[in-house]
Amino acid sequence: MEDRFESKGNVVLSEDVISSIAALSVVEVEGVANLHQGFTGGIAEKFGKKTNGKNIRVVQKDNELIIDLSVDVNFGVQIQKVAEKIQKKVKTTVEAMTGSRVIQVNVNVEGVRMIQNKTE
Repeated sequence: MEDRFESKGNVVLSEDVISSIAALSVVEVEGVANLHQGFTGGIAEKFGKKTNGKNIRVVQKDNELIIDLSVDVNFGVQIQKVAEKIQKKVKTTVEAMTGSRVIQVNVNVEGVRMIQNKTE
């Protein structure tokens, strides 16, 4: 017996969902300190406000996506290599989870952070 399903609607992913997927994949890349918060983002985060949408911008057209994101990297890393890893990771993760085609991932490196020693 074969199950047959005929689609009778649309699946729409909000830009916030795509932004969240991108954010989670960015922080998995070695050399990334964090998504860049900026001055107001850092203050908002201290007061418990969610600022994820501010540092990742998603443009959707048909089934294609352009993703712009801002990050801080760890001091001492090769920035170009980290940025390329971010591009690849975001593209493959977003495409795998959404089925949409990512045509561009633009990485803006906004800051460099020192790695804190955990033993202090």
